[in-house]
Amino acid sequence: MNKVKQRVLIIDDNKLQCDFLSEITRLGGLEPLTSMSPNKAIATFAAESPDFIVLDLCIPEMDGIEIMSRLAGLGCAARIILMSGHGRDLLHSAGRFGKRIELNIIGLLMKPFDGNDLLRLLQVKAI
Repeated sequence: MNKVKQRVLIIDDNKLQCDFLSEITRLGGLEPLTSMSPNKAIATFAAESPDFIVLDLCIPEMDGIEIMSRLAGLGCAARIILMSGHGRDLLHSAGRFGKRIELNIIGLLMKPFDGNDLLRLLQVKAI
């Protein structure tokens, strides 16, 4: 019997970062879905119901707070990892906001980070 791979939606406006995160998640035995556009990412979320979301907070088209608000409005149950290269305060504030709107925030990653840090978070199960 084939085990269904868990899917990870990666939302980042940087193609190199998307490619890097895709490769890391593949190595971890997960199926990556990537989007550099927040609107396409939200459509992908609605169509694919990923198990995890890895979200960059600073995307020019739509910031991570707005993306999280839209995901919450869609009843998102995915486990979410937030990432940013713009400071720990931003990450922690966004994490608190996500929890306040009842999203399942399982981790925060400050860029740059080691791929193993991401893989460790992706192994976390919701309690």
